[in-house]
Amino acid sequence: ADAYNNMGNLSKETGSYEDAIKYYEKAMSMFEKIGHEIGLASVCNNIGTLFNSMGSSEKAVEYFLKSLSIEEKIGNEKGRAVCYNNLGNSYVRVGNWKLANENFTAGLEIAYNIKDNKEIANIYLNHGVMHIYTEDFENANVFLKNAGDIYLTLKDYRGIYSSNYNLGLIYQK
Repeated sequence: ADAYNNMGNLSKETGSYEDAIKYYEKAMSMFEKIGHEIGLASVCNNIGTLFNSMGSSEKAVEYFLKSLSIEEKIGNEKGRAVCYNNLGNSYVRVGNWKLANENFTAGLEIAYNIKDNKEIANIYLNHGVMHIYTEDFENANVFLKNAGDIYLTLKDYRGIYSSNYNLGLIYQK
């Protein structure tokens, strides 16, 4: 089941969305059969990110909520924080700023409670991007700088790039 989940991730990253769905469905079926809830939550989350990549945010939300429900059931706080962040991104994609903000805030609270700096930075980054879309550049600047500072301490160069790139978008406006 893990191999199918990983093959789905690889297919998603290479843009082979139809293959990714097939692999994820096989993984989901296997995880359900063996009652492996951690794996099931993971594959549901991956399917959600796939649907976001395909522009189907409503389907993405459906899978993120399924993943979140499992994460809550098994008490996986990191998984919950990730789900809330992904839900926030889905709501940004459809312009529902209120729900995006609520989900980013919920995820950030959890990430702080478990001291997960990487997820804190990820949520700051995505929350900052939301504020760019709403043209609230002051808050975007704060969130993106916070994300960049954390990514810097983690030596996460992709994160540093992403936060700086989005800060550049603010100054372009």
